[in-house]
Amino acid sequence: MVFSGNKIGQYPLIKVFLEKYKDMLIPLVFIGLGLYILLKSGTFGLLLAG
Repeated sequence: MVFSGNKIGQYPLIKVFLEKYKDMLIPLVFIGLGLYILLKSGTFGLLLAG
């Protein structure tokens, strides 16, 4: 997975895009990951019920 991410990140268009939008993309990735974990573990439902 790290190898493929490294190879994809070497493409000039992708590199420019990531450099331009990294400040917005990184928080969105972590928020999305957190929401996914909350949904999959059932914690989100408990928070809404309580």
